[in-house]
Amino acid sequence: MTNNFLDSSDKNKSQEMEWVNILKGLGIILVVVGHVFSGIAINYIYIFHMPLFFFLAGFLMKIKPRKKYFREKFLYLIIPYISFSLLFMALTIFLLAYNSQLTVKSFEVLLVKNFLGGDYLIGWQDVFWFVTVFFIAQQLLNFLLNLYSMKTIFYICCFSLLLAYLNDFFLSFYFPWAINVVLYALPIMFVGYAYKQKVVTLNFGVSVSVAVLMFILVYFFPKVFFLDLKYSHYGLVIINFLAAFSIINVLIYLSKLISFYSFSRIFSKIGKASMTIMFTHQFFAFNLKNHFENVFFIFIVVLLLSYIIHVILTYYATLSTPFLGVHK
Repeated sequence: MTNNFLDSSDKNKSQEMEWVNILKGLGIILVVVGHVFSGIAINYIYIFHMPLFFFLAGFLMKIKPRKKYFREKFLYLIIPYISFSLLFMALTIFLLAYNSQLTVKSFEVLLVKNFLGGDYLIGWQDVFWFVTVFFIAQQLLNFLLNLYSMKTIFYICCFSLLLAYLNDFFLSFYFPWAINVVLYALPIMFVGYAYKQKVVTLNFGVSVSVAVLMFILVYFFPKVFFLDLKYSHYGLVIINFLAAFSIINVLIYLSKLISFYSFSRIFSKIGKASMTIMFTHQFFAFNLKNHFENVFFIFIVVLLLSYIIHVILTYYATLSTPFLGVHK
C-alpha cells in the first residue's frame, strides 16, 4: 500500500505518473528542509513547497459524484489525520503526567486545540493544518467541477483569491481547521487542474527566469515576499501566487528529467510516503534538535526515521487502515 496525499498510484502506472511521485518526493523533502534549516533559502522554499501539493492535487483531480468523493477522501485523509492526532495527544498527555504537569486545565486546552486544528496546532502537530485545508479545498474543487464551466470556476477562484488577500491584510484571528487558507489553496488547485487539461501552459524559459528573479527578490526583500500559508501570509499580492507556478514548472521539468535515471526510485518511494513523512517528521525534528546541533545530520535522520515509520505502517495491516487511510 502506498501513502501519499495525492493517491496517484495505479496498477499500470505510466511513466508520466512516475514523475509525479518523484515531484512529491522532492516536495516533501523540501518540507522537511524548511522545518530543519533556516535562512533566506528557506524563505524561498516557502513560496512554493506547500502550493506544490495543492497544485498536484488539481493536476490529479478526477471529477466524481460529490458524496462518493467526500467518502473516499475522508477515509483516505481524515482517518489518518485523526489517528495521528490521537497518537500525539496520547504522547503529550503521557509526558505531561510524567513531568507532573498534567492538570484538568492543560488537558482541556489540549483537547480544544486538537479539535480546532489549523493554527491552534503547534510543536509535533505544527503541519497538521495542511490536511484539513487540503481536504476541504479538494471537496470544493470537485463540487465546482461537477456544476460549472471552467470559465465560471476561474471567476470564482479569482474572488476566492481576493478574499484570501483581504484575510491576510485585515483579519488576524485563527480559524478552525485553518479553513480560511482554503481561499488561497482552491485557486492553486484549480490552476493545477487547468494545467493538466492544457488550458494553462507555462513556458520553461520564462519559468526559470522568474524562479531566479524571485530568489534574488527574496534575498534582498525577505519581508515583502514572505509567505506562510498556515498563518495566511501570502506575500506580495499576485506576485507570490504567480511565481509559485513558475518554480513548480521548473520542478516538473526536473522531475521528468530525474525519472530517466535509476536513482529516481529513491525520490519516488519518498513521494509515495509523503503523508506519513508529513505527519511524523516534526516529532523527530523537535526531539533531535534538543540533542544535536548539526542540521544536516538532523535532516537526514528525520527523513530516514519518518520513512521507516511509513514502511512499518505499510507492513502491518492493522496499522495501515488507521494511519495510511482507506484506498478506493
